[in-house]
Amino acid sequence: MKYGVCTLSQIAVRATKAESSELVTQMLFGETCKVVDQKGSWFFIYTDLDQYLGWIDTRTLTLISHEEYQTLQSANHPKVTSPFSLIKLGEKKLVLSMASTLPFLNKSHGKIANQSFQLIEGKTEITQTPSTIAASLLGAPYLWGGRTLMGIDCSALVVNTFKLFNFLLPRDASEQVSYGKTIAFLSEAQEGDVCFFDNEEGKITHTGILTSDKKIVHASGEVRIDPIDHQGIYNKSLNQYTHHLRVIKRFKI
Repeated sequence: MKYGVCTLSQIAVRATKAESSELVTQMLFGETCKVVDQKGSWFFIYTDLDQYLGWIDTRTLTLISHEEYQTLQSANHPKVTSPFSLIKLGEKKLVLSMASTLPFLNKSHGKIANQSFQLIEGKTEITQTPSTIAASLLGAPYLWGGRTLMGIDCSALVVNTFKLFNFLLPRDASEQVSYGKTIAFLSEAQEGDVCFFDNEEGKITHTGILTSDKKIVHASGEVRIDPIDHQGIYNKSLNQYTHHLRVIKRFKI
């Protein structure tokens, strides 16, 4: 089996081996994967962070040895906690998004795939709560499959936020809902609890993070904060409920 690490700002992971195919997720800088198969110029990969299968262009992945892979997996590396950061990798400068991994970062220097990099701008300290971290991306546009400041979906907002607390979740909200402790009532919920919402068929299709004043940070059109009650999310601009509340979960961080 082959192993790889993302040494770009992000790698697009697609449903099929075509540039025009649906974006299903993104790998961020410093994240690893296993290469399950190869068809021409496409790798079929399994992402270690969010446990997703998809196709990536072979030119976007940096292959590493099994030993390098194990070394990366064995350590708890710093992550970008600010909305973005800037690093210098060789002769390149890369803009990284929140939740990017910075392998072996010591002060401002790190190493990835036998290359040294320098953190020029950005934070790695966690001084905020889950909802305030998520809210730092307010205004970021919604993008199906996206995980960056330039475009993110609802489940990725949750994945990225809790990655910073070393609590790893699967990619989709329908799978995330099986994690954590169920909170019976919204009145018993607290900041950082995660709400899940279903559609008319009862399928979990949306998620977001509760704030300290019982509102919700979520990605819907853009990353936004809206009122929430026992019925669901109320969009004041539309003057209507947009998402039906199904269950509240608390993750131990």
